[in-house]
Amino acid sequence: MADRLIRRAVGVLLFCAMAQPARSAPDPLCGALHRTLLPGKGADWRLKDILPDAVEASETPAPADAARLMPDDSSFTLRYYHLAEGKLGALQRVAGTLHCAETRFVSGNDGHLQPMPYPTGIRKSPCWDDTLWLGRVRGVPYVVEDERGAGDRARALRASGWRNGRWTPVCHVKESYAVRLEAETSGCRADAPCNELARTALELARAAQRDREHRIGPWQQDRTDNFGTNHPTLPVFGAPPTNGYTTMYAPVFSDRAIDGQRYRMTVGGGMIGWRIYPGWLVRVTQLDADGHETPVAGYQFARRPDTITSLTIAP
Repeated sequence: MADRLIRRAVGVLLFCAMAQPARSAPDPLCGALHRTLLPGKGADWRLKDILPDAVEASETPAPADAARLMPDDSSFTLRYYHLAEGKLGALQRVAGTLHCAETRFVSGNDGHLQPMPYPTGIRKSPCWDDTLWLGRVRGVPYVVEDERGAGDRARALRASGWRNGRWTPVCHVKESYAVRLEAETSGCRADAPCNELARTALELARAAQRDREHRIGPWQQDRTDNFGTNHPTLPVFGAPPTNGYTTMYAPVFSDRAIDGQRYRMTVGGGMIGWRIYPGWLVRVTQLDADGHETPVAGYQFARRPDTITSLTIAP
């Protein structure tokens, strides 16, 4: 009797195990992110840092009928990336000063391209600091949307692989991070107390950054659509500022006495038209007895992602 019960129980267990749907293999990219990314680690990572065998697709000449699927003209740059032999490629059209990259996936590489579905959950035309990474991870074609402007101090990634003739469910990565300030360009008049001015400029830039973080959460966006009318210009002594950012917006002024002289320190954001510099500009002028200002120094401090403060990865 006992033997029959045991055999029946084993049979039920075997039937249940066989009835379970087969689990799909874990996504190699999402799994690697789960294993590697942790709060406290560097936030400015790249895919090749996480997966050394990740191979970015290289641009190749577009097949003859590419323009049929994505018409080209002088205002666009049409690019083609080959992802999988005879199976998957990507046409990308980059346009405008925002560098928006409209992407379409195609099959075939013999001059007869056919449109392919686009992965659900990934934007077709990221712009500016947001990019699409196209390549292969352990032989699997992937598209990875890297949204570096997801928030003031936040980054979001969405990744999908082409497996068994379809796109895999998107792997979502959301991280917020601490910021460090990094000196980029600086210039100072030879007869000024340059070391002390540079130290004070960094001190004021750090104070401005602390105030920004108090006002704006990691996943919020700074409201930069009201630049005001006061736009001081950053003095240039020597090398020009990175990317030409010399116009300041939302300036904050403070006066300092250094080596018996009065200096006005102005801290603000940088702009060129609608483009915003991701950091701080510090303008330094010397004040005479009548309050007239003479430019003596200019400093530029970039905001860089430092360490991860919060992280979610799904699935």
